[in-house]
Amino acid sequence: MVLLKRGCMYKQGSGAGFFQRKNWKKRYFVLTQDDLRYFDEEQGVLKGCLDLSECTKESLETLPSDVVNNTPTSWCLAIRTPSRRFIMSFATEADMHGWAFAFLEAFKMNEDSGRNTYVVDGRLRGLVKEQKLRKHGSLSKLKMTPHNHAA
Repeated sequence: MVLLKRGCMYKQGSGAGFFQRKNWKKRYFVLTQDDLRYFDEEQGVLKGCLDLSECTKESLETLPSDVVNNTPTSWCLAIRTPSRRFIMSFATEADMHGWAFAFLEAFKMNEDSGRNTYVVDGRLRGLVKEQKLRKHGSLSKLKMTPHNHAA
């Protein structure tokens, strides 16, 4: 599994609870080629996972701030999967663009599966190490591979 990006943003609730509210929650996210996992905090409990294996560049939407009700910020993206539309809000425009680029890289990697893997997050580029990640209450290892310029 390749780590592409990690950090905090807001996500809109699915409205699947008892009161069907689509409230906003700040979460810590970890993006890999296969999925987007979110936690209550950086070293916290896994709260959910969005399967990205069937997503393409057409799955990613930028949303004007007036389209989504009660957004915490003006910078919003949505990812449409076969099972849901996942809406996120970012602290800055730069954060939104950084995450959009990382999502597009994940989608491209899925389309090109079998080719060289690489790390997008500039702070992690070129590093080979193992990163601990909480998964369903237990720690699992997330292997990171070096940046590779494919010809």
